Amino acid sequence: MKESPVPARPVVFKFDLPSTVVERPRNDIFYSQGDPADAVFYIENGHVKLTVLSGDGKEAVLGILGPGSFLGESCLADQPERDSSAIALTECSARGILKAEMSCALKSRPDFSDFFVSYIIGRKIRLEEDLADQLCNPCEVRLARTLLSLAEFRHSVDRAPVIRGITG
Repeated sequence: MKESPVPARPVVFKFDLPSTVVERPRNDIFYSQGDPADAVFYIENGHVKLTVLSGDGKEAVLGILGPGSFLGESCLADQPERDSSAIALTECSARGILKAEMSCALKSRPDFSDFFVSYIIGRKIRLEEDLADQLCNPCEVRLARTLLSLAEFRHSVDRAPVIRGITG
């Protein structure tokens, strides 16, 4: 029988980052494309869909992020506005870290900076794999990869703890 791993301490606690709790119900918006880019979010629970809207109104899904993911980090590149929208696919709990606090931590905390750079590089690698998949693989292979990805997403949602009422 496989044991469930003990959940890691959230990054904001591990690195002692000042943050605010942000709770979002299913289908609620974390931020919309064009909103001021003033904070980074760290997802503790739930899943978030990142989308972008083209000038002619077409929406594209950029990705689905889950626990342990950051979103909104493009604000650190001095983008004044959000370049995408972030919508809760499930009930979500995240930590909002103001841009100034995040920038300060990246400059003054080498341990956090190393962690964050590793995260960003890992995400870049996954995005490149997805792009190569779209450009190089036939639709059957892309469909299989997408279904496996969705199965993993569904599996992680199904494994979420359920608290049942106590009857007396």
